[in-house]
Amino acid sequence: MIESDAIKLLFEVDDIASDIGLQHMLYGGTCLGAVRDKAFIDVDRDVAFCCLQEDFTKHYEAFAKALQENGFEIELLDHRHERPWDGTPYGIKLHKYGINCDFAGWFAKGKWRYVPGHKEAYMLVHKAEHFENLISIPFYERLFKIPRDYKGFLYDKYGNWKNKHVEFDNVCKPSCRKEVQDGDDFWWV
Repeated sequence: MIESDAIKLLFEVDDIASDIGLQHMLYGGTCLGAVRDKAFIDVDRDVAFCCLQEDFTKHYEAFAKALQENGFEIELLDHRHERPWDGTPYGIKLHKYGINCDFAGWFAKGKWRYVPGHKEAYMLVHKAEHFENLISIPFYERLFKIPRDYKGFLYDKYGNWKNKHVEFDNVCKPSCRKEVQDGDDFWWV
């Protein structure tokens, strides 16, 4: 990613989401970069945000419209594999300045939050507290929300998150990524 273009996209998406009242936080490699490197990770390929699914459902039409009005190419994510699904959009893939961005809503299930893989049969699962108890940290001279227990969150997502990778690695630690077969109940907890 070209850092200056990624920063422009980061700020624009943050502004649009904030303007319509969509509470959000940094996710994945973007969160990791903000915490560990204070910059985007050299090997990262996109910008990632997330929010609570109930907030995404409430705001996604206005959010999608505002993104398009601001020149973003968008694709709503609904679910792409054989598991039963009610058609509820749970995320948007967006693109501008040659940069890709994911913005996903996380569903609640007891003390957990989850999001389905949109092409493969897996779920990403985290403790709900990681999405519901947030703090703000500076990232490129702007404040962004991240989990209050960011160390626990990053460990659940990446394992030893303090070690830098020299190649892109989008594999979540097994405690976060749960493989499912069609028809399986994915609640192991």
